[in-house]
Order: sequence, then C-alpha cells, then structure tokens
Amino acid sequence: MRIIGMMVCGIGEAQRYLRQSLNELKRFCNDTIICCNGEDKERDGIIKEYGFWQYRDDREWGIYQPKIKTDLLKKVGRLRPNWVLPLDADEIFTNDLTRTELEKLTNMAVGCYFYLVNMWNNPQHYAAGLSFWNIRFFKYEPMFSLEYENKPLHCGLAPPFAYNMGKYVPFIVKHYGLMLKQDREAKIQRYKQYDPGAKWKSPQYYEALGKDGSGTEYNEEELIKKVRDDVLKIGKQKEVDENNLYNTMNSKKYLFLKRLSDGIIIDVEQGQAFDLLATKKFSLVNDTKVERGAVVKEPHIEQNENECPICGFVAKSSGGLRLHKVRHK
Repeated sequence: MRIIGMMVCGIGEAQRYLRQSLNELKRFCNDTIICCNGEDKERDGIIKEYGFWQYRDDREWGIYQPKIKTDLLKKVGRLRPNWVLPLDADEIFTNDLTRTELEKLTNMAVGCYFYLVNMWNNPQHYAAGLSFWNIRFFKYEPMFSLEYENKPLHCGLAPPFAYNMGKYVPFIVKHYGLMLKQDREAKIQRYKQYDPGAKWKSPQYYEALGKDGSGTEYNEEELIKKVRDDVLKIGKQKEVDENNLYNTMNSKKYLFLKRLSDGIIIDVEQGQAFDLLATKKFSLVNDTKVERGAVVKEPHIEQNENECPICGFVAKSSGGLRLHKVRHK
C-alpha cells in the first residue's frame, strides 16, 4: 500500500500551521510532493527539513487553481501511488485516525469524505454552521479522469470522480485557516477579488465568514461520536436507496460501460456501474452484444521507481535519485 501525500502551499504558511500539517503527511504517507505557490524562503526551508519533494508553480492561484492541482497530481502519479492524501497547509486529522485505520478505508470506496471542522476564534471553539463533509483521501485511478473540476475557486482537493463515488467515513479534519479573525478577513478580500458575484460559492458562505460570533464549544470526544453516528445513519439510508435502485435493474452481476473520452469498454460490478454512470463520463453498453472475454482493459503502465516525480528524470539507482532530488529543493 503506497499512500502519497500532496499539498499546494502558498506564501506565509510558515508562520501559521504548516509544520502541523506536514507532520500529518509524514505520519500517514510513504512520500509527499508539495507545490509551492509564490516565493517564500522560510516556507521552502521548512519543507526541506521534512525531506519532501517540492517545486514552484507561480501561476495565479485564484485563476489557475484547477490546472495547478491537476499538474501536481500528475507528478504524484510518478511516485506510483495506490492512494492519495491531499491536505491543505492548515489542516490536521484527529488522533483517532491512524495509518492502519486509513488503510482500512481503502476497502470501502475510491474516495473518502471526512468531516471538516472549521475552528473558530480559538482551538476550543468551532463554527458548526461552516463545518462540512469533504474528500481528503482518494484512490489513484487513471481509469477515470484525473483532471480537477474547471473552477477557478473551490475546485476541491480531488478530481470529480472521487466526489461522485465517495463514501462518508467516521473521521474528522480540523481546519485552522479560518480560526483567527484576521485570517477570515484576508479570505474575504481574496474572494471579493476572485469571486465578486459569488458564482463559485454561495453568498451565504461568504457572509458567514464576516460574522464574528463566539462559535460552538469544541468537545472532540463528543464530536467524534456524533460523526460516527452520522456515518452509520448515512450508510444505512444509502444501502436502502441502492437496494431500491438495484431491484429495478436486471440481475446481472456485471454491466459493460464505455468510457466516453476514448471509447474503452470495461466490465464493472453492477453497483459501481451506477456510480460511474452518474459521473456522465461513461455510457451503458448493451451487454448482450459484448462477450466478457472481448472486453478491453486499461493497459497496466509500469513506472520506474527511480523516476523523478517533478521532472521525469530516471536515475540509475535510488542513490542517484536522492542526489538528483537536491536539485528541486
């Protein structure tokens, strides 16, 4: 199981929560790539301490965000990931999540929705109305499109397939980026610049950032229990909904789908087929006209373990790759 971490890190994060977030990537991941946006020597030095891969991409964040993230994920692919853990530079997981628990999640979905809690004013309070579910762990699956949603803001931390096929998991991510009032005010100004008409996020969300409020008392033990209960309820309801849907379909175990981007035909277990069709990137093939032995599978691409994820250079040995890595610091 290879879990690869990824992060886009802007200017000024060294004085905020960067070390805590990098500790999380160190705790869970086999390797990590950080895309550094803008010039910040202190930030770059901290990342270097952790031994992570890093490179610069100075395209304007509020305009080219999906392209920056898509290019980062392509580099992550060179590290031969099974799963990817994307994290922002102001996020940490609660301690009940371990590497063992993270690996268990890979058996249930291709994307995992965590409950993201926005800390508010201080670490003892959070904004209950601004907390929400979001993807923070997904399978690296080239069979699907690895392009991020084409939105200049709020394009997510994973490609759309992870959101469309994701499952809810009983774990929490604590987000500190909105905790301090000055950080919220800076965020408001950024959104005024890049989304003045509230096209990419609801006006209510932007308005909520400007409200001071004391927040809700943060009791981690109670909130973890609530999140676990909510996941059980969501899972039971989804099971009922899926069973009702399956009962309207034929009894075949597999369905044949055609990927619209290149015409590749794959045979997919019936339950997963419904999720794929919902992405609108696949069409249903009449399976009476296709023999299972004739189905074309996605070719397996072997990747060189000594390939540099940043530039594609292939070293002759792991030692040579370590020497080459210094060039990207």
